[in-house]
Amino acid sequence: MFPQIRGNIPIKCKKETMIAPRIEFSDRAERLEFVQARFHCKAPACGGCGCCNLSGGKSALETFADYIDGKTEFSAIASTIWKGAH
Repeated sequence: MFPQIRGNIPIKCKKETMIAPRIEFSDRAERLEFVQARFHCKAPACGGCGCCNLSGGKSALETFADYIDGKTEFSAIASTIWKGAH
């Protein structure tokens, strides 16, 4: 799905591993595509998975806007979101 780019951060999904492109090795379009693919809405079969509605009721695009814009790495944002989830 996504090309192998040096410096990737693996992100585990239920059935596959998706790779978050590092800011320094990707452009805005690649990062936007990653977030859209990783957090696509699975309705009506989602069962409330939360992929399209993250913390604070924000969409994934809002939550990861700084990553998409190349300001903050995906892992830094994700770690703040899921820090208290476990």
